[in-house]
Amino acid sequence: MTVGTLLNDRYELLRTIGEGGMAVTYEAHDRLLDRRVALKVMREALARDPAFVEAFRREAQAAANLSHERIAGVYDTGADGQTHYIVMELVEGQDLKALLRSQGPLPQERAVEIAIEVAEALAAAHDRGIVHRDIKPHNILVTPDGHVKVTDFGLARATTTAKAETDVIMGSVHYFSPEQARGDAVGPQSDVYALGVVLFEMLTGKVPFEGENAVAVAHKQVYDRPPAPHGLAPEIGPELDGIVLRCLEKDLSRRYASAGELLSYLVKFRAGLDEGLFALRAPRREVRPTRRWMRWAAVAAGVVALGGAVAAGIALSRPRAKPAVTMPNVSDWDLASAERALSELGCEVQVVREESGDVEPGRVFQQQPPAGARLEKGDAVKLWVSLGAQRVEVPNVVEMSPERAGERLEKAGLRRGATSEEFSETVPAGYVMVTEPPVGLGVKKDTVVALVVSKGPEEEPPEPKPEPATGQETITFTVPDDVGPSEVKVRVELADAEGRRVVYDGMHAAGESIPPLRVNYSGRAEAKVYVDGKVRWSRTFGG
Repeated sequence: MTVGTLLNDRYELLRTIGEGGMAVTYEAHDRLLDRRVALKVMREALARDPAFVEAFRREAQAAANLSHERIAGVYDTGADGQTHYIVMELVEGQDLKALLRSQGPLPQERAVEIAIEVAEALAAAHDRGIVHRDIKPHNILVTPDGHVKVTDFGLARATTTAKAETDVIMGSVHYFSPEQARGDAVGPQSDVYALGVVLFEMLTGKVPFEGENAVAVAHKQVYDRPPAPHGLAPEIGPELDGIVLRCLEKDLSRRYASAGELLSYLVKFRAGLDEGLFALRAPRREVRPTRRWMRWAAVAAGVVALGGAVAAGIALSRPRAKPAVTMPNVSDWDLASAERALSELGCEVQVVREESGDVEPGRVFQQQPPAGARLEKGDAVKLWVSLGAQRVEVPNVVEMSPERAGERLEKAGLRRGATSEEFSETVPAGYVMVTEPPVGLGVKKDTVVALVVSKGPEEEPPEPKPEPATGQETITFTVPDDVGPSEVKVRVELADAEGRRVVYDGMHAAGESIPPLRVNYSGRAEAKVYVDGKVRWSRTFGG
């Protein structure tokens, strides 16, 4: 893809502003809306994988429904032939990784402020059920006014459906949570862990774990305790040390439960409120790997998918001597209660969310292993949790043509309904300005979605014309003597604002007078008398 390329007769590529294993990002000009945007174009190798393309589109659409001042907006996704792209808000500034490379460790107050703004973005996303999965300095943009915008929400999930470049894995694995490195299911707490790594790096200029390859780093993420930040930056006090280390807990029950909880601690720290809540309690024994470490060299050669091979390497060195427990029956439990009970047994919970019209949303309706099964502490338990009746979100079709909006609705499992028109000062004529039901609302499949299309700005109505004045006149006329001895035809016509009409028609001889004619007129009027077809008298009056 070269600068100057025009995609779908709308997006003109201006310059390259970033490259990654998944896509190349360009600054582009949206000709339709006359604005600059960031256009992320999928790499050709990934575009040939239908599963990745569909996951890329689905995750981008989910991210498009996020609206928060700390999240870079997603405007649209599309394709031009085999070129697939996502249209995003163009954020001026640089990513946090570039800032750290140029400035080194940040002052403590500045690092905390950035962490607070990232936590605000994550909390907003988690509230909508979206986990970022790839929080790292490269995805945190710092604007010229010092604030941040988080980008690429949900796209890491799409990446796991396709092959990924080794250098991308190496760039992300430093920020992987232990559960992510093992290949287990991830949730909001994985984003908390990654933000803890970012905060560690902002304070010290280093990441907690380094290694010669991705597998070595992932092994440390799972088994090694991170160093305390104050060991690398002595000016860091115990309260901030505690916040960072609690983010980096490998035990989910000891890590912050959500981005919102982490945010509250960061805000308290910024305000200088030391309530004794920050420092960690007794450190736990560090787990050391067995001689199976020697197998990691073979595993490392197969690292080609984001997290997949890393998980395989972890599995080879995971200790197996664990006490057995009995699997309880958690069917029909709410998810929080089921996770708490299984966590107390030492089990790792993997959650699969599926639609179910028979089970209340948020409740478990299937489990594996079944109740009564024997398993070892640390084994994974999979829970299927109801999303309720099958529902889909109305996709964002604003500023699309009705035809394209209909296609987007059909792909989402919805039907296009009636189209109406309204005036709009902001949406160009001929493009969708609103939907009913509204964008982002969860509805049943096959729901009919009506479109309201812009007619452009409303024109000022023309000034009303004044009503013409009306009046009344009396017309008299005597036939001239020169018409001859016989009778001739006499016709009287009146022309005014209402048109031309005959008001008298009769036969008369020379010297005879027609009956007086009282006529009503509107506006300027003209009366004419025709004798034998020739005008012999005329008069204007009114207006």
